[in-house]
Amino acid sequence: MPSQSKPKKNQQKDTDQLRYQLLFIGIIGLPSGIAGAIIGPEIFQQFLGIDIVWWQGFLVGFLGGGMSAGLTIARSNLSQRKHSTSTPEKTLPGIVDSSLDEKSIQDQICMLLRHVEPRFEITEKRATGTTTLALGQLVLDVKTTAQSMQKRNLPTYFQTAINLENRELNLPNFALRPRRKGFQVFDKLITGGEVEFEDRPEFSKKYALVGLDTRVQKLFSDEIKDFLLRQPVWEIHAYEKRMILFVPKREYLGDDEKKFAQSATKLTRLFENRCGELQANGALSGASRGDEIVAQVEALKGPLASFYQAKFRRTYITRDSVRGFVRQATPRAVPKPLLFQTRPDSLLLFAGVFLGVGSIIVATLTRHEPDYFLPLVAISVGLILLSALALFFALRTPRRKRWLLKNGTAVSGVITKVESTGFINANERMYRCYFNFQAAGKKVSSKCWLDGQAAQRAQSMIDNKESTAILVHPAHPQRCLLPELMAMA
Repeated sequence: MPSQSKPKKNQQKDTDQLRYQLLFIGIIGLPSGIAGAIIGPEIFQQFLGIDIVWWQGFLVGFLGGGMSAGLTIARSNLSQRKHSTSTPEKTLPGIVDSSLDEKSIQDQICMLLRHVEPRFEITEKRATGTTTLALGQLVLDVKTTAQSMQKRNLPTYFQTAINLENRELNLPNFALRPRRKGFQVFDKLITGGEVEFEDRPEFSKKYALVGLDTRVQKLFSDEIKDFLLRQPVWEIHAYEKRMILFVPKREYLGDDEKKFAQSATKLTRLFENRCGELQANGALSGASRGDEIVAQVEALKGPLASFYQAKFRRTYITRDSVRGFVRQATPRAVPKPLLFQTRPDSLLLFAGVFLGVGSIIVATLTRHEPDYFLPLVAISVGLILLSALALFFALRTPRRKRWLLKNGTAVSGVITKVESTGFINANERMYRCYFNFQAAGKKVSSKCWLDGQAAQRAQSMIDNKESTAILVHPAHPQRCLLPELMAMA
């Protein structure tokens, strides 16, 4: 069945997109304007013989930077356009399912594909029992996350995909990708991170499989491996209740789309049946254990393995350890992994120091350029204010989190919703988490920001209907922290 138009959602989506585009133009235009105010008059005098003042240089620089950002956005929007496709009236098995909206499915796909910017245009959605399948076009824009602040334009990939959701599954977290032969030299930097099948070397030559070795090896039965070896090269991402499957850079139309849907549906059934068998005999009945994760990380080898292992040891803490920590009397002794995870934002610290140094340099120029005294002073003051603002936000949030870890009142709460946002931090999409709890006899609703891994943990708590510990400021209940989302197992 063709997808129905939703003007209100599309209007809101366009409004949000326009807001971020204007913000991007401002971010590029402002420093260009400052540069124009400083060097613009001299450049115009030397090369064009025109005398301009500092504010005219600022306008020229701002307009030039803004136009460059606008052209970049225009090229990005042009690459995202797709031709219309006609979907058969019924491609997927089952009945029409309206239990999941497009935003919910989009958010789940964002959690599965954390290192790219995915957009999923649903053309058909159907349900069979506890399984919901959504067929559509998956657009992967690598530039938005991995190269968000660079001018280098990476291609946008279009492919037909199927998204699976089954509330009764407990799939291990894994990513299956085609092995790229041109990058095998980098595989030697860290070895032992991939799941390999010694009895099926041809499978490891065709695919790179990443996940928790002890669980993923059980899931990939001979029947699943045989199917993947007979078919075109698939890419699959899965976590607990959800999975997305597609053939990279291949978009199918008409009868080819129907054939793709049949193959993908068969593959999802193989995974569902195998996962159901393992859950029934207890092999995949619970969450990943801490000792499994530690053993796999310690088994890594290669020149870069020691750096990864050192970072893992600094941040690793189990959920049971966090729960034990929360039960301590205040003031608590905060474990080192939680202290490390609440350290100040290094990017904001660097920006604050960089802007502060810039303000000092600009201030020194006032002695050598008396004719530009006022504009240089204005620029220096502006840089000082921006530096103070960056340092303030870099230090305020970590200090508040550490105070809550040490002195916060422990209460029980429930996470109600996790949704994606358009904000990218350190090349990773951020999520907004909503939760409720009781404080001083009153129900409090609050929200917080999460990265991709914490968002997956929060969504897992929602799926499994689990409560979570929340540390609350006694005098300001809206200041709170969810420490269990900082655990890795």
